[in-house]
Amino acid sequence: MSQNSIVSFQCSNCALTMFPRHTRCRACGGTEFVEIPLHEGTVLTHTRLTATRPGFAKELRLAVVELGNGVRVVGQIHGDQEVRSGSRVVVSWGSLSEKEGKVSSGFRFLIV
Repeated sequence: MSQNSIVSFQCSNCALTMFPRHTRCRACGGTEFVEIPLHEGTVLTHTRLTATRPGFAKELRLAVVELGNGVRVVGQIHGDQEVRSGSRVVVSWGSLSEKEGKVSSGFRFLIV
């Protein structure tokens, strides 16, 4: 996974695209996949969490995002811009939480 994309996996047999990778294609049972980087998507729905665990921000903005080829993922919305259903986002990589000096990083989304 690069810092500005999420790698999805397209079945070489039936072209179904999945994330994360599976051992077998859930549509046809195929076992050969092509990596497809996904860089941007659209917010389908979103929420704010205000009861968070230690190490996370006091308020988190989470969204279900549909990326290319119909792949849907849940991730943090980063930045101060207002998020709405239909907002366009790009994939970025960064800190998701910090606890006892340990930083956890992962993909997140930026409103464009």
